[in-house]
Amino acid sequence: MERLGLKTGDRIPVIVDSIQDHPGPARYNYSFVIALPQGVGEAKLPGARIGGRLYVTKHRVFGRYDRIFTPESGATSVPFCGVLLDSRWDRDGEGLIAYPSPLKGFSVVQDNTGIILVVDHYP
Repeated sequence: MERLGLKTGDRIPVIVDSIQDHPGPARYNYSFVIALPQGVGEAKLPGARIGGRLYVTKHRVFGRYDRIFTPESGATSVPFCGVLLDSRWDRDGEGLIAYPSPLKGFSVVQDNTGIILVVDHYP
């Protein structure tokens, strides 16, 4: 992570899932996702994509991100350790606040953005 200019405690604003990059609500299930850095994150990691897995409960969407794909790395990735925070209710650090979806195994969030907090190990 140091090679990328990241250190523990850095926050990277992202679109949580590159497939759902439209503004507004998004629907997530347990799956592998690629996050797209936005704003400050895009300036710090130009062209990078952050890979990880989402874990869904009825009222939260948690994310653990474990790799960064950079333009220089080609098809390989750089190890990374980050967790997903809600950009609106960041005080609790417990993933995205979500609402149950009518579809089994899915949760709905109000906004498709979040923050990835760089950590040295997963909580």
